[in-house]
Parts: sequence; C-alpha cells; structure tokens
Amino acid sequence: MADFNPRSSNSQAQSRSGLQSMLNSGVADTHKGNSLSRVINIDGNEIKLYRKSFNGEINESGQSDTELFTFPAKENPRASEHLTEESLSHIQNIDVLQLYTAIAYYSPSEDGEDRFAIVDGISRRQKTIYVRAPFHIEYCPDPLTLIQAKKIVEISEQRTNLSPWEKGCYHNNIMLDSGDKQIVHAEKHGISTGELSRVLNLYRADPDLLALFPVPTVIRKKVDVELIGSIEKKLMQKEVSLKDFIAECDTEINSIERNGLTLTENTAAIIKVISTTLSSIKSQKKQNKQKPVTLLEDGQKKITIEHPTKTRSVIKLNKVDSQRKVLIEQFLSLLSADENLEKIKESLDL
Repeated sequence: MADFNPRSSNSQAQSRSGLQSMLNSGVADTHKGNSLSRVINIDGNEIKLYRKSFNGEINESGQSDTELFTFPAKENPRASEHLTEESLSHIQNIDVLQLYTAIAYYSPSEDGEDRFAIVDGISRRQKTIYVRAPFHIEYCPDPLTLIQAKKIVEISEQRTNLSPWEKGCYHNNIMLDSGDKQIVHAEKHGISTGELSRVLNLYRADPDLLALFPVPTVIRKKVDVELIGSIEKKLMQKEVSLKDFIAECDTEINSIERNGLTLTENTAAIIKVISTTLSSIKSQKKQNKQKPVTLLEDGQKKITIEHPTKTRSVIKLNKVDSQRKVLIEQFLSLLSADENLEKIKESLDL
C-alpha cells in the first residue's frame, strides 16, 4: 500500500530531506506512537506528517474507530452527511487498497482523547465507513492554519473539483472565521464577487429546498446554481410561501418516473420541475390580479381603488377637489378605529 500521495519531485525531495535528517540524528521520530511519514515545506515552514490507520471495524456502539476518532475539519468544505454511497460510487476498491492517504491534524477532545480533523480526504473517509474498510491518514501534530490547510489540500493530487455547494460551504466558513465582507473575501481568495455570491446563495438556501435533491452537491450547472440560490428572493417578490412552493414541487417530483435515471438525469428532472413550478406561479399571479374598482368617475374626476397584493390596497384620486379629499381622509381615519367599525357598518347597512 502506498503510504502517501505521490507529489512533485520537489515535494518528494523535501520529504526525503526531512526523513534523512531524522535518520542522521539516530532518533526515530514518532508522535503518539505513530511513525513519521514525510516532511513538507509550506512558505518556509517544515510540517511533519505522521502515519496512522483505523481498522474500520464496527464496535459495540455501532460505530467504527474511523467515525469515533476522525471528523471533518472546519477548513474542509466537504460535508460528510451529503456524501451518499451513490455519489461516492466512483471510488472503487478502497476496501482492497486506499491509494492516497487522507490529510489531517491532531485535535484531541476536551477530555484528552486522541481525535483527528480531516483536512483532505472526507470522501475517502466516508467511503471506508460505508464499506467498513480501513482508513489511512497522514496528520500534523499541531493545528493547521487556514492557509496551511488550503495549501495542503491544493497539493493533494487526488482532490476532485468541488461542487458549487461545497465551495459555498468552504467560503462561508472562512468568512465566519475572518469576519470579512464578501468583496474583501473575494479579493483575498481570487474569486469574482459574482461567483462568490452564487455559491454562497446556494449554500445558504433553505435546507428544505435543497432536500428536494438527493444531495446538494449534485447541483453543478451555473444556471441551476443561480436558480436555486434565487428561489427564496423570487418567491418573496411574488408573495408566495416557500413552504407551499416546496410542497408543490415535492408532489410533482414524486409523481414523475425516475427509476433508472442517473444522478445527473435525476437532477435535471428535479430542476425542470422547480423551474416549471416557479414559472406557473408567475403566470397564475397575473391571471388572479384584481382589476381596479372605480368608485367615482365624472369627466376627468376619478376615484379608484387597486389591490396589487392580498395585503396592500391603493386609493387613487384624479382631479378630485380638496373638499372631497378632506372627507375621504376623515372617513378613512374613522374607519381605522375599531370602535367605529360596527357603527359605520350599521349606517351603511352592511
């Protein structure tokens, strides 16, 4: 089994250099009984990585040692709860050979129990949990800074492209730690403000909306990311309940035949339902829009009342003399008081 991920010749040279210095000293370098794997150089700082393995067997608590003693680091944008067996089907034969070790750092619990935060390799971790296979890591004894963690992730050759949802999670977590506004964060991390807004809007979308999909990481197309990230805003403009919208979409999604569809095809079918439902709400609203009610029309003199929404009405006065305006204002003032409402209704025989 490969003990660590092959790197560039420069990185391998750094590893050999660090290991050679340990051999020359005549002292075996270990941490918590785990042997040194390699030494890498990041911005002039030597970072030692030690090897550790978990057997993956289920104990009396129903969990494996991998689940008990490792967890996703906050620096890692991948959320293991969204990594399903189907979405990890591309990782083959990990029960036979884990070609690339995961990258972690030592992060003991409050009671001093050994635990390891996984910086890179969350997918591999989750896959080994599913198939109950051993899980192999290289870890740094000291906490890694965000910059160091990012650079270690970047040099991991086995890392696949992050989904927009995962990018949103990644940037959201860093912004929470730094307190930076979006424009500042975008400049620091070399991402456009438009792209940053898209992935953040997707990540921050209502969980029930994202639950319409098998996992949010399947939403990858730019147009789909923009659609899902903007749903709540569009529904607010239409004064439509998000809960009702989701229920309508869910009913429609469950009514279509999706057996045999690939994950990509399934996602496309769900997106189509959401888009169609949103469009139908817009056209339905136009059909239900109430026409203005004319209260008075005498030549150019006109009084109308409009109801643009269920909760808002507008009275329009055109060429109305000041005396009528005063009377209208006084009547509306009387009408606004609850104690006058019944008297007015009686006088109007309502």
